[in-house]
Amino acid sequence: MTKDFKTFRDLKAQSGFGWDEQKQVIAAEPDVWDAYIKKHPLAKKF
Repeated sequence: MTKDFKTFRDLKAQSGFGWDEQKQVIAAEPDVWDAYIKKHPLAKKF
């Protein structure tokens, strides 16, 4: 669980990412997601 929390926290703090209160998910444009996941594969689950 600690790895997931750190990954989630780091992801949420990145420029280009935000929190969608209505859907309760981290939101970003697809190209932003793709670039981030290439460098941080553990974030793919989010």
